[in-house]
Amino acid sequence: MAGPLDDGWWTLDVWDSMDAFQEAFDTSLGPALQKAGLPQVTPRVLNVTHLI
Repeated sequence: MAGPLDDGWWTLDVWDSMDAFQEAFDTSLGPALQKAGLPQVTPRVLNVTHLI
């Protein structure tokens, strides 16, 4: 999911594991953001306790 904020955008993804997220961020998402000239981001990680 994604949506606009006053000063940018937010996104929400659910991953099977932190390792899976980190690999995807390091190999595709992070480089794509850098190539697009966007500022470096620090992901905020929240643990899901219930998924319906």
